[in-house]
Amino acid sequence: MSNPVVYLAIDVAKAKLDAFCAGHHFPAIPNTPVGLAKLLKQVRKIFGEANLHVVCEATGGYEGTLVNYAHSGNLPVSVVSPARVRAYAKACNQLAKTDRLDAEIIYRFAQSVNPRTMLKPGEQSVRLQALITFKQQIQEHLTCLSNQIENMVCAKLQRSIKRLISAHEKELKKVDQLMEEILKADENLGSRVERLKAVQGIGKATAIAMVGLMPELGQIGDNQAAALAGLAPFNRDSGSSKGQRSIRGGRKKVRALLYMPTLTAIRINPVLREFYARLRANGKKPMVAITATMRKLVVLFNRLLNNPNFTLAT
Repeated sequence: MSNPVVYLAIDVAKAKLDAFCAGHHFPAIPNTPVGLAKLLKQVRKIFGEANLHVVCEATGGYEGTLVNYAHSGNLPVSVVSPARVRAYAKACNQLAKTDRLDAEIIYRFAQSVNPRTMLKPGEQSVRLQALITFKQQIQEHLTCLSNQIENMVCAKLQRSIKRLISAHEKELKKVDQLMEEILKADENLGSRVERLKAVQGIGKATAIAMVGLMPELGQIGDNQAAALAGLAPFNRDSGSSKGQRSIRGGRKKVRALLYMPTLTAIRINPVLREFYARLRANGKKPMVAITATMRKLVVLFNRLLNNPNFTLAT
């Protein structure tokens, strides 16, 4: 018989990590590969060859070192939603909040829900994800700068902002070139992008971003894909009261990415245009219908990457 799974819960901060595992608190360690190696050594002294499964919360990037370390050591790792963990803590009447307590509540949460294990991305996939995130950050800065220059009355500041805009635009071109190099070097990533581009209304930039931000596409169920993108509707019913279903959770970057391409697809893709029009004719509000179309797109992407024989309706 195989050894049972033992969750190693880690509360992640920028500089340090606090860990808890099956009744044991571990001293805080630096959020570095060296610190993680030290922690793992301490855990192995207590739990031996137990099947460790690392669990942490999504922190906006600080968990990256931990996730990469776990993947490099072939340790299963799950990154869970902080909102879900906090809701679980409140349900358990755990109102106090410290790093040590957070690690313990993450452990108890993992014990209760058995979180999904993250797939180990390839080296080129990791690079692609980093470039996509960097590109989004540059685009956000460009938007801020463009908004500033519109109302800038000082000529010298206008010239400074224009120089910054020019520099940002040059960086965007460099990032796009690096992405192209990755797609050429990794045939699998390149073919996945081409599959998504087959959807009328979806450009290459959107296809690349979807492949990078949702590497699970094609390896999970349709409902899982929608939930991962934060586009799965949740019921709000109680007794005889029927509340309006709404989306929540998931990857906000994916939802933000899909909004404008979905509007384009509604105009030029006959299948999605008909789907959207049918929802509106049935009384759905525009934003509800757009969100449903975004969900349909994610499901379509998932099926395209899951089945090489899947063909698009015309």
